[in-house]
Amino acid sequence: MPDGPVGDPGTRRDAADPVDPVVRLGPRVDESLAVALERLRAERGARVVVLDLGEAEGTWDDVAHRALLARCVRAVLATDLPVVAVLGDRVTTATCAVALACDAVVADRSTSVQIAPPAVGGLSLTLPAAVGRLRARRMLLLGEAVTAVSAADWGVVTHLAPSGSTARARADAVVRALLEADALTLAGTRRVLDADLAARLEEALAHEDRTASLLARHAAR
Repeated sequence: MPDGPVGDPGTRRDAADPVDPVVRLGPRVDESLAVALERLRAERGARVVVLDLGEAEGTWDDVAHRALLARCVRAVLATDLPVVAVLGDRVTTATCAVALACDAVVADRSTSVQIAPPAVGGLSLTLPAAVGRLRARRMLLLGEAVTAVSAADWGVVTHLAPSGSTARARADAVVRALLEADALTLAGTRRVLDADLAARLEEALAHEDRTASLLARHAAR
């Protein structure tokens, strides 16, 4: 195995080299991320996806940006590959929406999560499922910043980097564990676990979009 992080995008390979089983994407939630996620089925030899989630493009009172976010969430759920999200220091509404569609969410202890209404990107489904009905309201309605430790306790973060380590190092350990598992078993289990979310997602996205559009018109008065 080469030195450096698993799936290090800086590692160059010749055509004869084996395909890297780790696809690393990010850090921006933008058009290029949506396209890359939608093309994952064509990634020959890929086994795990790592999303380094940083900034999100645009404002979510804009219909085009909401559609872009919905594309990213749909693509994460549609792939047969396990997806590991690595959070940055500051997690806002859009990056939280993408992260909660993933299979593992890794954070540093310095990370904070602060989201604001309206719910977009399926958050009306995924956030209550992760943290519970009342905590979801606390996060969305009050906009309180949540520490990494609390986010892990509540269910937004699945893996918290230990003191003296980093989210990237913790994510590499998660990736190694996934690479050791049977790919078909992982894909089948993901489909079963995501079946209810996938069945309800489009209705939730449509409801979120109508609400966001209404609130945007109200704010413009």
